[in-house]
This record gives sequence, structure tokens and C-alpha cells, in this order.
Amino acid sequence: SKTRQTFSWVGRPLPNRKQFQQMYREICMKINDGSEIHIKVGQFVLIQGEDNKKPYVAKLIELFQNGAEVPPKKCARVQWFVRFLEIPVSKRHLLGRSPPAQEIFWYDCSDWDNKINVETIIGPVQVVALAPEEVIPVDQKSEETLFVKLSWNKKDFAPLPPE
Repeated sequence: SKTRQTFSWVGRPLPNRKQFQQMYREICMKINDGSEIHIKVGQFVLIQGEDNKKPYVAKLIELFQNGAEVPPKKCARVQWFVRFLEIPVSKRHLLGRSPPAQEIFWYDCSDWDNKINVETIIGPVQVVALAPEEVIPVDQKSEETLFVKLSWNKKDFAPLPPE
């Protein structure tokens, strides 16, 4: 039951000095049942990965059309987050606790390609930032809400950057 989605830009492109790129603030995702979801820069999204049950999580930093490619591709630049299961088993003990399934970690490394094809976006997701000492509410029936308290830089867990 693969839902087919089509993506279209919302509004006019923003003024931009980068050659071949048109920047946008928002994209509209149309689902084959006729419904539409508007996704804006700054929102958190789920992105297709190897495991359909645990899609990747990212925050949209930029939405743009890459006119250097034929046909032009709808792209996004993202800030990645990682799930505990994506952290190497040999490093998981560094957290010092067993995190709930809804906890994700800000990925504080630049080694992953942060440019994605918009077509890989599954849809928006709610991400709530908490202070490191705050407890993640476990009464959340909704698996749709994810929580972030720490960042992961491939060596250690650390408090989130202020932004």
C-alpha cells in the first residue's frame, strides 16, 4: 500500500544569488487520496530510509530547486537526527541509560550528505526539544512525537547547541 505523493512549490521563489538554484519557503505534498500537507522550512520531517518502520528524522533548513539538473530537481538541505539504534553498538553505553523509543539525537557531524531529494520526504513529524535533565513523557500514546535532549558527534553525547 505505497501512497503516491507529488510535490509542488508553494509561493514564488525567494531572491537568491546562487546560480541555478531557486529557493522556497514551503512545499505542498499531495497524497493520492486527495489530501495535501504543507511543509515549511524549519519543520521536522520523516525521510525514507532502509527501515520503513524507523524512517530518518531531519529538520528542513532550505528548500530549493536545482536548475543545474535536467529535469530540475526539488531538493532540501537538512539537519539530521539519529535514533539510538543508528548509533554504533560499541558507543551506546556512553549514554549511560536506556533511552525511550521516541528519543532522538541531534547529529552533530558534517560527514553525512545533508542534501536530499524532496521526493524522499514521508511527511512532517513533531520534535520537542527538552533540557538534558528533563524526563521524556512516557504517557505519550503518540509515537508521532519525538524528543531531543542531546547531540551525538560520533564520539560522545553532549547537551544540545543553543539554537
